[in-house]
Amino acid sequence: MAVSGDLRDMALTTLISVNCTEHNRGQLRLQRGEQEAFIYFDAGQIVHVTLGNQEGEGVIYELLTWEDGFFELEMDVPPPAHTVSTPWSNLVLEGMRRIDEDTLELEADVAEELWTMERIEQKEVPEMATRKKRSDILAEHLETLLADSADIRAAAVVGRDGLLLASNIPMGGHDATRVGAEGTAVIGLSTRMLNTLDCGDPQAIVLEGTEGRIIATAAGPRAVVMGLTEADSNLGMALLEMRDIAADIAEVLG
Repeated sequence: MAVSGDLRDMALTTLISVNCTEHNRGQLRLQRGEQEAFIYFDAGQIVHVTLGNQEGEGVIYELLTWEDGFFELEMDVPPPAHTVSTPWSNLVLEGMRRIDEDTLELEADVAEELWTMERIEQKEVPEMATRKKRSDILAEHLETLLADSADIRAAAVVGRDGLLLASNIPMGGHDATRVGAEGTAVIGLSTRMLNTLDCGDPQAIVLEGTEGRIIATAAGPRAVVMGLTEADSNLGMALLEMRDIAADIAEVLG
């Protein structure tokens, strides 16, 4: 049986993360307009990618820029070829780096144009040259949250596309990348359910287990902050702290 959907509801990075971390074998067909692409998974890796007449690792970087389109996932389809050898997480991270690099180059061009138009004095330094990396700022926010909170034991910032942006998980033995992928899948499902019932978009989701709770809080349209608490923690205080940190994260991401 095939599973299908829209890339606006479930980003390609999420689809890749889930299929690879679950060691699925199958074929993911993507379609955007007249373009059609295929990604084949096997043994927890991407093993073959095609886009029209193109194939291989370079194609995945193009596909990661697709923000809309149709997808159809069919399980247990053997790959017709093996053209990819790089680990899937490296492919995704490199693709995101290229997208960020293109964005930063565009921002730099705009900043330079504004600088020239406004005739900024030579001693003034453009904001982009002095600001910290966003990843460092996110990490600092999570470190402060865990240091100040009596309830939050671990936290992570996950993009709506499933990419892990920052994490602080002091307990060993946890795959932060998988946590991010599965957390995004939960957010996506919750969003669809709330929208189906005309309840709007999720602001906070609490998953309660016998040993603890997971709190997922929307950090603007681009990310979600996930926090882990003990089962007997103060839920009200934890929710308040998660909302505060989510507002800070949303401001960093813009």
